[in-house]
Amino acid sequence: MSPLSSATLQQLDAFLLTHSYAAGFTPSQLDFKILANIGGSAPDAAAYPNVARWYTHISHLKVTSNGVDAASADKAAEKAARKKAKAAEKAARAAKAAEAKAARAAAAAAKQNANAKQHRKEVVIDILPEPMPDVEERRVAKTTPPALGAVAHNLVKPGDAEKYYITTAINYTNGWAHIGHAYEAVAADALARWNRVYGRDVEFCTGTDEHGQKIAQKAESKGKTPQEICDIYASAFQALNQRLRISNDIYIRTTDEHHMKTCQKLWEIVSSKGDIYLDNYTGYYLVREERYVTDAEAKEWDYKDPSTGKPLTEMSEESYFFRMGRYQQRLVDHIKSHPDFIKPEQYRQQILARLEEPLRDLSCSRRTFSWGIPIPGSDDHVMYVWFDALTNYLSAVNGLDSDKPHYWPANAHIIGKDIIWFHCVIWPCMLMSADIPLPESVAVHGFIQDAEGKKMSKSIGNVVDPHDVLDKFPVDTVRWYMLSDAPYGGDLKFSTAAMINTHNADLCNGLGNLVNRAIALSGGCVPEFSVKDLEKPFDLRKTIDDLDATMRQQDAISEGCAIIRQVTGATNEWITRVEPWKIKDDKEKRMAIIRLLMESVYVLAHLWAPFIPMGADKIFEKLATAPRPLKDLSETFENLEPGHPIPTSKSGCLMQGAVIKRTTTAEEKIERIKRKLDNENTRKQPLVGLMGDSRICRGSTCGRVRVPVQEKSNWARSSDLAREMQRRKLQRADRVGGVSRESPLPAHRHADVQSSQQCYEKLTEIVTEYDADTETSFPHERPPSPVFMPAYSGSDVATQILDGDFFDFDKEVVPVLEVIVGRTIERALMEVLEEEEVEAIQKRQAGFQALRHAELLEAQRMEGVEKRRSYERERRRTQEHMRITTEGVLRRKLLSRQLAKHFVAQLEADVLRRLGRLGRFDDPQLIDVQTKILPNVTSGAIEMTSLRHACTHVAAELIEAACTDRTRRFNESRNEYLTRKKMVEAVVVAAEKESRIILEIEKMEAERINNEREMMKSWEAHEDPSTPEAVEEATNEEDGGAAEGR
Repeated sequence: MSPLSSATLQQLDAFLLTHSYAAGFTPSQLDFKILANIGGSAPDAAAYPNVARWYTHISHLKVTSNGVDAASADKAAEKAARKKAKAAEKAARAAKAAEAKAARAAAAAAKQNANAKQHRKEVVIDILPEPMPDVEERRVAKTTPPALGAVAHNLVKPGDAEKYYITTAINYTNGWAHIGHAYEAVAADALARWNRVYGRDVEFCTGTDEHGQKIAQKAESKGKTPQEICDIYASAFQALNQRLRISNDIYIRTTDEHHMKTCQKLWEIVSSKGDIYLDNYTGYYLVREERYVTDAEAKEWDYKDPSTGKPLTEMSEESYFFRMGRYQQRLVDHIKSHPDFIKPEQYRQQILARLEEPLRDLSCSRRTFSWGIPIPGSDDHVMYVWFDALTNYLSAVNGLDSDKPHYWPANAHIIGKDIIWFHCVIWPCMLMSADIPLPESVAVHGFIQDAEGKKMSKSIGNVVDPHDVLDKFPVDTVRWYMLSDAPYGGDLKFSTAAMINTHNADLCNGLGNLVNRAIALSGGCVPEFSVKDLEKPFDLRKTIDDLDATMRQQDAISEGCAIIRQVTGATNEWITRVEPWKIKDDKEKRMAIIRLLMESVYVLAHLWAPFIPMGADKIFEKLATAPRPLKDLSETFENLEPGHPIPTSKSGCLMQGAVIKRTTTAEEKIERIKRKLDNENTRKQPLVGLMGDSRICRGSTCGRVRVPVQEKSNWARSSDLAREMQRRKLQRADRVGGVSRESPLPAHRHADVQSSQQCYEKLTEIVTEYDADTETSFPHERPPSPVFMPAYSGSDVATQILDGDFFDFDKEVVPVLEVIVGRTIERALMEVLEEEEVEAIQKRQAGFQALRHAELLEAQRMEGVEKRRSYERERRRTQEHMRITTEGVLRRKLLSRQLAKHFVAQLEADVLRRLGRLGRFDDPQLIDVQTKILPNVTSGAIEMTSLRHACTHVAAELIEAACTDRTRRFNESRNEYLTRKKMVEAVVVAAEKESRIILEIEKMEAERINNEREMMKSWEAHEDPSTPEAVEEATNEEDGGAAEGR
């Protein structure tokens, strides 16, 4: 029986697993003390294999490392026993001390936890979620709405600043609000708040659409009136807007009385222009969109709703139509001349592509249901739901009232990409017909998808309820994530993890820490030091101008978020760089920096307010200063009143960090159980042999430990097979260009050190870097290695190692290891490089394949679109040709019938007239003629006429020829008249021209005569006539010249 306890032997066995001796790697006096304590019997090799190996080795040694003879082991054992007793007492005292220390530590930890909990209770978080678990409470708007946060109202007086009118698509009251409604409302609210904080006069309108067939059907299925259904859903939409802190100035409902009057007035204006007419319509009706579809669309959709799969409704009813085609070219010209009319650009091009085909007249009334606005002058017709709903943007601001035309037209109209046709084509055509200005811009946003980019659907189960999101996250977090995470116009992949990351990065680490630091450094008031000479964190005016230019684009909200994020980050970098808390000597500089920090936070609160109104409102409250228009802020960062008190006593943290709570799916749980079972089946086995034994070290002595082999699982066998195939691959590579290794011999009991003579010959080429016999280890000289004793049995004495055998590790194993490890590392690195290169090539190929696939899909889509367009054009061309042909045939038939009737009437009158002129009615037989002969003659004439015109096409051709001949003669007469008129006009022009020429000649002749007279007078003044003949001759010449002039 061994004197040592089993626990001590287990500790010793665990220690000797990695050591050769009890004191380390060299034999010492401690080994002999433990040997004497164990006694004469060897320990159990099966229970304590390492102690048994050590016991065998120590019992055969003659000399210890310090020269002590083994015979002195008895004295050492006695001394060890005494020390053992003392050590036991010391261990007992140490155990008691450890227990006491642990108790004190536990008490201290409990106290610290209690203090931490108390401290956490005292910390106030300004912005927290507002849970509302009651579903019924979510769907009812509060009579007293909650606080809407910063800049919920205009900062300027109406009329004192530039007006800005923002509208949204009004929500249809036939279902509950979803996350898409929240996205549109938040985007419009951010635009409204930005223009308010900039200093504009903003009017923000949203509301509900409450007329149409779908609502009437819903009310009938629920057993309620349509108005009751509208009230329920309208309240639900308003409740969601309240939770999202939407700051709309107007909430319009299409059941409001003033809206109905505006719709009827607009109808009368459009009708007075001749743009509305009554006709019959037969076709397929899409109830979901409240519109008729073309035959081509119905055939392409297989006569089913492409979204819901429900069959289209085939209807035939009398309806009023709006002549939309009249304004097609005018609308196209407007869209092309106003690039900002539809944003982003892809939706503008989409509308222009659809407008390349002719517009059909729009059916704008219904008779099959009565839930709508009555049409003036027609009690059995109600207005088409889109013709009714689109007018709300006018009725909200009294757009048709000439006394109140302040806010129209709208500066920004926010809609979703699924209704752009109604808002970008139908609505502008209606406004053009009424001569009303069009909205300045229509900003189109995308959809919200799930985290994987899939469309949200109830059948898939990935629909997100906005109320559930608001129960878990603050409203500012939801708003900021929606507006900043995806470009406006594209689809947003809604992910809770991404929202948490955005919250932590931007709101907590970015803005929250900056605000908390500013309030903490303020000291309770705004420092009274100037900041003019300090370096500013950012350029205030440039930042405001850039942000305003970005937000005025309306489709660049995410870019505006990026600017705010960059400015906030620059402020954080600046305060980290200047470090005012380290400035101890210069108080004036330190307080000036703190003042500039507070001024920067005040400006940042204005920039963040449109996106996180509740957080911005808390910042203004912390600074005890109200917001002002951005254009009125000082560029020198002097907006806070010096010495103004800051209430720091009740101030808390602005934001609280969020943690991603990951939920494990069923598939992940199953995979984890499988992995656990595989790990249990393939538990790591103890390494066997020289290369795997961790006890082997320089100068040590070791024996092989036999471990029973356990059964392996299928997964482990497959892994072993894969490793074996890899090993064989490396073997083949080694045979070609490396050191070879032979397979183990059948008689060998181990396979880790099997070398051939060829291998040793190649190892001799390695330069020896040290001598194992003379190498020393600091600080003591290395003892000599034990004498190597070869095994006494075995098939291969040169390489086989049995229990109790000795070997020199440095001489026998190290060179082999250097070559094997070096080659292995080299091969492993080459394989890693090859795998990385192959992976890179595969990625490039995958990218190319994806790109090619996308291009093929796009080409196929474009080809399909082109086929549909060509088919539709050909169909419409054929239909138009058939219509024209049918109308021509019908016109000729009607004309021939009228001519035949006229001819018969004239024939009867002519016969009677001729008989009367011949005196056939003067004799007594007049009555017989009128009663017998005349009817027979008339009937015969009628029969003859009917026979002559029996073939309708012959009569039509004759009439057409006559008409053509008359037209030809008329055209000839007209052309002759025009020719004569032109000749007369030419003669008149020539006569006028000749008259002008004659007048010019007479004028020139008169001038010549006057000149001659002047010359004659001058001549007479110089030459005095002395004889009567000369006088008479001069007089005669003068008279002749005058006559000639006349």
